[in-house]
Order: sequence, then C-alpha cells, then structure tokens
Amino acid sequence: MNLRSEQDLDRLLERGAPPLILIHSDAPLLREEAASRVRRALTADPEVERHAFRADEQIDYAFLSQELAAPSLFAPRRLFEVHYGGDSPKDEGAKWLQEVAGDPPPDAWLVITCGYQSKQAQKKKWFQAVEGAGASLALFPPRRHELTGWLKRRLGERGLAVDRDGLALLAERVEGNLEAAAGEVEKLALYTGGQGGEFGVDDVLAAVGDQARFTVFDLADAALAREPDRCVRAVAALRAEGVALPPVIGALAKEVRNLIALQGCVTRGEDVEAACRKRGIFPPRKQAMQGLARALPEESAEQALMRLARADRVAKGAAEGDGWTLVEAAVLHLAGGPELPALRA
Repeated sequence: MNLRSEQDLDRLLERGAPPLILIHSDAPLLREEAASRVRRALTADPEVERHAFRADEQIDYAFLSQELAAPSLFAPRRLFEVHYGGDSPKDEGAKWLQEVAGDPPPDAWLVITCGYQSKQAQKKKWFQAVEGAGASLALFPPRRHELTGWLKRRLGERGLAVDRDGLALLAERVEGNLEAAAGEVEKLALYTGGQGGEFGVDDVLAAVGDQARFTVFDLADAALAREPDRCVRAVAALRAEGVALPPVIGALAKEVRNLIALQGCVTRGEDVEAACRKRGIFPPRKQAMQGLARALPEESAEQALMRLARADRVAKGAAEGDGWTLVEAAVLHLAGGPELPALRA
C-alpha cells in the first residue's frame, strides 16, 4: 500500500496497522515525526512492547530474525523499529526485509525508516515486498513556496498565530533548515508559556535568529527567479558553511550554459521545449529557465559565465581574486541585481 500523506498514515493506524510500515524521506525531522506518530498509536496500548534498532554496520540481522520469531514472555504484541537514518537498506538488510515481508510475524509490527527511495529504487524487490505486505510513505520537505503554509499549520497546532509579514520573515530565517524551523516554533510557544498568542514582525525579529541553509541548487533557483537579495544571502550562507567552491562553480556554470543555449533557440525561433528535453531541463526549473531566456539580455548570461570562469581560475590558484565575490557577481548578473562595486570595470 502506497500512502500519500501523514493523514493517510493516521487513517491507516485508526483502522489497524499492517505488519510492516516503511517511512522514507531525506528530511530527518519528517522521518522521526512520522515514526513517532506510529509509535504513539501502537504503544498507546500498555501491553505493547517496543524494541528499537539502528541499522548501522554492527546490526545483526540474524539476531533480529530470532527476536521477531520468538514470542515475548511479557507482552502479547511487540513493536520493532529499524532505523537506517538517511541511508538505504543494503544487500543483507534488503534480503532480510524481503524475507520478513514474505512471512511477517503475527504478533509484531515492524517500522522501517530510511532515506528517500527514488522511483527507480522503489522497483527493487525488498521495497516491493515491504509495500506489498504493509505500507510505505514518502515524505518531502516543504518547498520554498510551501514553507509559510507548513509553518502556519505548525504554529496553529501550538495555538500560535503570526501575521503575514511575520510569517514571511520567519520562513526567510529558517529556509532550508527544517529542524531549525521546528525549533523556532517551539521557542515561540515557550514565550507564551504554552498559552498561545499572536506575533508580528518585531516579535520574530527579537526571537528568531537567521538559521537559513542553502544549497547550490537553491542559489541557482534564486538566480533563475531573479531574486538578487536571496542570491546574496545564499552566497553568504554557502561561504560561511565552508562549502567547496569548485562544485558550486560547476553547478552554476551548467545552468548558465543551458540558459545561453535556450537564448539561442529563442533568437533563432527554434522549439524551446524540445531544447529543454534534450538538455534535461525539467519542471519546475524549466519554466524559470525559459522565462529568463526570453527576458535576460544575452550579454548578461555571457558575463555571468565569464565571472564563473574567472572564479574557477581563482579556485584553482591560477588567478588572483576572491572566488566567492565572483560567484556572487555571476548570479547577480542573472538575477538583475546591481554590479558589485569591487568588480566594476
């Protein structure tokens, strides 16, 4: 059974949990919270005995099989949890899960958490066996445009309300850092002593530090969406985190080369959709890339690529300068931001 949401999971637990439940996500917070929902539902019965295991290199699958097969002397039902963290079940683990799914114990539930399994990975025998014998749930962190809604719901669960501007500021300060987002909601709840309350921009400014995290893909998205302020924040965050410069340059250069290719298609009146498919540009980036290809002067994209080429030489010690400043200048060329004073020629 393929579940689509936490609400589907809740409804399944109300009807009666199947013997196996797989929760997979690249967001640790979402994995743990979903596992906690299952745990609370199944251990509400005091006669349920819980066992939890971390599936690291030391895990003993033979021992796990023995534990599952041996009935408990103290409880009629048992809950077993096997947590792979952000990893996936490998050879021995995959074989073990397939065997358990083929003959699940009648007096136990098995909950498995792991990193997100792609559509291709979901075709593997162990995944198909687990889903066939029980249920699977994939969870995705909220995308940038979904984050305010996610925060609003989470705040509402704590009896808190934040006005529109305060909510936008809160989302900006925790972007890309779901654990920090959850923590700041709890902090705001503590300020009210658990009594609920209403907050605005000033309250958020006073209570919430800037804990946003960015990846190079977030930086590219900000440039393609023509958001110069977000570009500057993303570059500063990546630099502060000590991210290596060459992979950032490489990823951005690929996007700029794609953009230049699409600009050529627009100029020549060629099929832009076909060009996107050929270059592997798919939604939602395709829409942003096509819009920018039509709106951005060709020389701006070329200048951005020149900045990245110079940043690459700096990163490799073949030229002098500040590589991160050059990267920032490159994305600002795309985003329509001001030229950096230090680079004006």
